[in-house]
Amino acid sequence: MSRSVILASIASAVFALTPLASDVAGIKAGRIDAASYDFGPLRQQSNLLDPLRTWSETVPGARGRARGPWETCGSNRQARYVRAWTNVPSTMSAEDYGRARRAVVDEMRDLEAKARSADLDARSTAHTPVEQQLAGLAAADQIWMGEALLNWSNPDEATTKLFAAVLEARACDFEWKEARALRRILRTVRWPGIKTYSAEASENAWLIAQHVDHDLPLQSLALQRLEAAVAEGQAKPEHYAYLADRVAISSGHPQRFGTQLRCLNGKTVPAPLLDAAHVDDARRAYGLPPLAQYLKGFDRPCR
Repeated sequence: MSRSVILASIASAVFALTPLASDVAGIKAGRIDAASYDFGPLRQQSNLLDPLRTWSETVPGARGRARGPWETCGSNRQARYVRAWTNVPSTMSAEDYGRARRAVVDEMRDLEAKARSADLDARSTAHTPVEQQLAGLAAADQIWMGEALLNWSNPDEATTKLFAAVLEARACDFEWKEARALRRILRTVRWPGIKTYSAEASENAWLIAQHVDHDLPLQSLALQRLEAAVAEGQAKPEHYAYLADRVAISSGHPQRFGTQLRCLNGKTVPAPLLDAAHVDDARRAYGLPPLAQYLKGFDRPCR
């Protein structure tokens, strides 16, 4: 083979890789949205995909919902979606990946529509701007943080795994949106209390605070405001108990009320308790049922 033919072959190969290499650079730089990008062709180029996945592992907080203002759900977005959309066995065929991706895209499109509709419906029955914003966010929250995975019915294990990964990434997007909104509200309102706004507003604010797990400083601020609101009759004591446990566990400390659970050997159990012998006394003081009664609602096998 002549030198010119060899050079031409090399140039042709480089040219063929250039579009995908450009895509990788665009994803890293944020010019290409990883959330909607089709990783199917990249899966066939391990020399490009493997370094991209390695990069996604090094971004702060890329492995999940991060802790701290420097690792919010917003800052690691590209890395999260790279990990999510490539969360399939390397042996999965291009055809099967394409089929799984289409199923996930269709489901996510439906969820986006449901979340928008829930947001608008909830806002329409609220009164003040603060109540409207809280109501809309809380309604959409129930779609992304609860109903989405429960209503998924695809029997294929690989497709379900892909959906769960993409849903987690999308839920983190929504969580970031909730955090920004709640922080703005708490700058102008001490707490949207039962007497000053409504019971629904207070509950919605608590629900949002419960779910902004990536922003522990914001959760801690909300807990302080909620504690004062409970003392003033502006919030429910049980809401304080749930959020206090959430913040404690996230901070690496044992919980006081036993509201936060984990899966251990296929069984749902409380996360570490501060005082197991007196947990029911603490729960009773804040309007919660005994721990054993609470756990009966989670008696199905978990994993």
